[in-house]
Amino acid sequence: MSRIAELEDLVRRAKDAYYNSGTPILSDAEYDAIEEELLALAPDSPALAVGAPVYGTRARHSRPMGSQDKVHSRAEFEKWFSLRGSPDCGFVASLKCDGGSVAAYYKNGALVQAITRGDGIEGQDITPVALKFKGLPSRVSVPFDGSIRFEAVLLVEDWQAIDPESNPRNLANGILGRKDTEFAGRITAMAFDVEGLDVGTERQKSESLTKMGFSLPEHAYCKTVADVASFFQRVEASRASLPFWIDGVVVKMDDLAVQEALGAASNCPKGQVAWKFQAEEATSVVEAIEWQVGHSGAITPVASLRPVNLGGTIVSRASLANVNVAATLGVCVGAEVRVVRAGDVIPQILAVTRHVPGGELDIPRTCPCCGGPVTRKKNSVTKKNESITLSAVIYCEDPACPAKVTGRIRRWAKSRDILGLGDSLIEALHENGLVTSVASLFDLTPDILAPLALGEAGITFGRKRAESVCAEIRQKSSEMTLAEFLGAFGTRGLGVRRAGLMIAANPELADFERWLDGSLADPAFAERSGVPSLGSVIFEDLKESEDDIRAVHARIVLRATEPAAPVGKTLCITGKLPSGRQKSFYAEPLARIGITLVDDVTKGLDFLVVSDPSAETSKSKKAKKFGCRIISEDELVALCDRGSE
Repeated sequence: MSRIAELEDLVRRAKDAYYNSGTPILSDAEYDAIEEELLALAPDSPALAVGAPVYGTRARHSRPMGSQDKVHSRAEFEKWFSLRGSPDCGFVASLKCDGGSVAAYYKNGALVQAITRGDGIEGQDITPVALKFKGLPSRVSVPFDGSIRFEAVLLVEDWQAIDPESNPRNLANGILGRKDTEFAGRITAMAFDVEGLDVGTERQKSESLTKMGFSLPEHAYCKTVADVASFFQRVEASRASLPFWIDGVVVKMDDLAVQEALGAASNCPKGQVAWKFQAEEATSVVEAIEWQVGHSGAITPVASLRPVNLGGTIVSRASLANVNVAATLGVCVGAEVRVVRAGDVIPQILAVTRHVPGGELDIPRTCPCCGGPVTRKKNSVTKKNESITLSAVIYCEDPACPAKVTGRIRRWAKSRDILGLGDSLIEALHENGLVTSVASLFDLTPDILAPLALGEAGITFGRKRAESVCAEIRQKSSEMTLAEFLGAFGTRGLGVRRAGLMIAANPELADFERWLDGSLADPAFAERSGVPSLGSVIFEDLKESEDDIRAVHARIVLRATEPAAPVGKTLCITGKLPSGRQKSFYAEPLARIGITLVDDVTKGLDFLVVSDPSAETSKSKKAKKFGCRIISEDELVALCDRGSE
């Protein structure tokens, strides 16, 4: 078989596996390598013509795509309504489709751009993909200048035709973001909002959208709260027979003037609410406990479950936070457990419903990756070492553990945004002895990378990609601030943001040597640095990686940190952000407008950023008690934008 024929066969099999089996035979990096080689050898190959490649770019929304308040019961809905003053205008209730949110922009009646929700401010431009969607006209019959918000969903028949073993929501979102548009024609656009029409009610919006040729989910006008509850109950009862997946009902005040008067809180319109279904639960049995080793050496348990259908998805694994959580629940092999998909996404074990007599969690006494010794590290140290708390996590002590080495390199690559340095390449480099530390990345050359074989397919990395990755490493790792440098190693308790705050609190830490000379282990020095209980913890973890840190330090140029703007207000970010961004992403833009990013909710805090402002958490309750303003990430972005104008 010729090389071209071999590559064509690999391309076709890889595409078939990715889109039809749900079990890819190649990683993205491996696939890109073989496609690039085939393109160089046979640019007109029919294998390359299967599916039109679309390379999307980031695009900004004309107005933020926010979220909605959420309720989970009739009592919560009635409370939501009463807090809005109980306006007598009725409601429009509609199915809440479970897919990917997109905004479509029209000019003179023609579709000119489609952007995924993304972080609500920016998304991915998927215009070529969206032009293939069902229910989304490329041109409307009126001279419309405005935008349509819709949910991109897979009807059950389309989902099952592509991959019945997958999750239709995940599959739909995957189709939105892929280069290949082969299955884009199976996506159905369900419109739920419009901007740019002169209408006064939600009912008129729906009528106009229908006349313009858009598909809409089932909806109904409800005069009273009881009518809404009746609609919700009917929908919930018929959920399994609907033509597409839904995760609740959206309820909107019918009168748009009422909605406008109510305004918004944390970028959630007060005149709308999502009445969500309760999370689905199922019972399964723990068949095994696996142990994963992270970049810091943290060893965490993962329960391997007897496969169970949970909300249409086959669940076979559930993460356990640490050994303490697992032991408290009584999780062990053979135990019957109650599993729930938290937020309809993440599988979690809620409880053990049938214990195994005498069953215990078999906690590793050595690292499952390298066989090295394990320990529980100090989690915090109070002043003068009067009290030491140990971590609930056990850690591998071997600094050369493969999981720790590759994990630190992945952490560095992610922190420095080094394109092309993905998991498969890092694993291959380590397995071949080409990288043993972050510092060893600086020794890579195109000659070393180009012949490297990736994965079981044995596809070589290629000269062009090798040159690109080496250039990325040099460009992204040559110059940075001290905070960026220290935060990129994934040291426990020390990210870019905290490093910057510590330097600002204690100017002595602007000297690199002070991080490694034992100063942080001194309670007084740690307190001056703003980390009274973490100073020695950070120092000990830095010392573990000292050789690598010093080796990288010798290869880079440290850029002076820009002086922070005068501190005026403080802001704390808690929980996982909807955009997926790290908290440190906002440290610099906030500093520029005189706002300091802090770790804890204390008296005097000005802003608390949460993923869902409508949810009650211990931190949000504490913040409300102190009179702190609770905002969403969208409002945080707007705050930074306004401050930099």
